[in-house]
Amino acid sequence: MRRTLGEGAFASFDPDVRHMVMQNAPEMYLEFSNDGFFSPFSMEDARAVRSPTMLVGGEISPRMFTLMLDALESVMPDVERRVFPGISHVPPFVAPADFNSAALSFLHRQLARP
Repeated sequence: MRRTLGEGAFASFDPDVRHMVMQNAPEMYLEFSNDGFFSPFSMEDARAVRSPTMLVGGEISPRMFTLMLDALESVMPDVERRVFPGISHVPPFVAPADFNSAALSFLHRQLARP
């Protein structure tokens, strides 16, 4: 977790979020240690997504996540990208109010489209 979120990030989570992460740890371990768990998702798959999509990242996320978002944004036909300043990889955990506001704003804009 330290590699993905940065030094001290877990300690900065709200106690309820830390508890939830710890409860999910065994499943997360199985997901990431099993080569066949995740289905492949190619650039062609991303290009085929027709639903409006909000890509979310943190300003100080590890570079690999930024590169993934760059690649997805370059091929997805209806995408909006939101980068949260000063935080790492999990905006919903680190900045839940800001994340919720951005997500709701995105959803409202989609509802207002013809």
